[in-house]
Amino acid sequence: MDLRFRFWVIFGVVIFIFLSLLPTVLPSVFSDETRLGKAWISKPLKLGLDLKGGAYFLFEIDKESFSKVYIDKEIKVLRSVFNQNNIAFSSVSKEDKETVRVVFLTSTSLQRALNLIDGLDSWRLQARGEDYLVIRYKFDHFEKMIKAAADTAVEVIRTRVDQFGVAEPVIQRVGIDKILVEVPGVVDQTKLKSVLGRVAQLEFRFLPRSQGVPTIKLPVARTGEFLEVEDEIVLTGDLIQTAAVEFDPQHGSVVLINFNPQGSREFAKITRENIGKQLAIILDGVIYSYPTIQSVIAEGSAMITGLKNWEEAKELVVVLRSGTLPAPVKILEEKIVGPTLGKIYVERAVYALISSFLAVSILMIFLYKIGGLVASLSLLLNLGIIVSLLSVLGATLTFPGLAALALTLGIAVDSNIIIFERIKDFLKSGFETDSAIEEGFQNAYSAIFDANITSLITSFIVYFLSHGPIRGFAVVFGIGTIATLFCAVFFSKALLSLLSSRGKIQL
Repeated sequence: MDLRFRFWVIFGVVIFIFLSLLPTVLPSVFSDETRLGKAWISKPLKLGLDLKGGAYFLFEIDKESFSKVYIDKEIKVLRSVFNQNNIAFSSVSKEDKETVRVVFLTSTSLQRALNLIDGLDSWRLQARGEDYLVIRYKFDHFEKMIKAAADTAVEVIRTRVDQFGVAEPVIQRVGIDKILVEVPGVVDQTKLKSVLGRVAQLEFRFLPRSQGVPTIKLPVARTGEFLEVEDEIVLTGDLIQTAAVEFDPQHGSVVLINFNPQGSREFAKITRENIGKQLAIILDGVIYSYPTIQSVIAEGSAMITGLKNWEEAKELVVVLRSGTLPAPVKILEEKIVGPTLGKIYVERAVYALISSFLAVSILMIFLYKIGGLVASLSLLLNLGIIVSLLSVLGATLTFPGLAALALTLGIAVDSNIIIFERIKDFLKSGFETDSAIEEGFQNAYSAIFDANITSLITSFIVYFLSHGPIRGFAVVFGIGTIATLFCAVFFSKALLSLLSSRGKIQL
């Protein structure tokens, strides 16, 4: 390959490093708010929670509440199964948190239901009367359901955190029912906690339409008074397609929701069959409004009123868009991780890198003379490529990432040592300097490629099988491996060939 071409490529890489690191050196000039910052090729280097600070939460699934919510859903499924099998029943009501009493209209229906229940995984028969069955929910797989609920909660919380625009948050299940959340750089912990921990269980229930129907009492937003609503949930928020904040002259800040096609059909049916009835809109057990149905609502939209202000409406939109948590979560631990410790880590890491670089450079120059100087310059270029690519890709530098950076530089030195030793072997065999350099690189290629390709594969595996800061290690190590290949087999060879042509090479 032409030597001039090699140096043009190297010059281009150096210019790229310089331009991509400008936002890190001058963050105020290249911030997201400035026109230059929005159009630039890179962003300021991002630091993870362990270096920059941020919010830390440990949530736990509320098992008792989850049990109630899950069983309520199972009761709704049970009603649907009875209807699908033409089993006539007059009521399905809970006797306690695990037991349901089903009253049938005919003995034939009771017998058919009895045969059906025997084949269900979720329910077992507890008692039998002339016209009723008492069935109990099976909790054999409750732990498995809790685990699935925690996994669902992780995805919902991840979607909500994304609304804050933070980089590389750590969100993962810990054990069976706990969820760890680390959000770098977020300072408004109160708002974050409010958004992440909110269940956002949206329900539609009628105010009592007739005497004798099972009812519950729920508080009304703002007033705090309690109002009776029917125990049966006629529609839930899992059928929402969009949610947006709007201003209504009568109600102030409101949230307008639109249902998906299935929800629109169900909502149209509900309003068609209940004109003149009051339908309560309930969020997390609080009634926000209970308008009277005036006509059929076929377009599948509803309005949530009773909100305090625009900020509350915006928070509500965030949680509605991200979906409903499968159950309430309790905060076991919360804290703000200050940047002071991270600053100490960064300073110590920088000192360690500088000290290591100087020590390695001195040793390399002592062992390989001019070749050692070339290896030192190669390490500098390697470091510049890694940091610049982190800025361009928007990746986050974590403390494990700093460790990966040090490891990468060590591997890069190892590549240079392999090359120099091969060159020395050929010089001892009587080869001319130019030929020794060419043969030395050719003989070292296979060992260098094999070592770095396996390292690259390892970094990919670690990245896809890990989370949070460990991913930061994998990202830095992967980028560093690619940079090592370029510096060892491209940059070092170009510089050694140039020095050899001028008679200044000495190994």
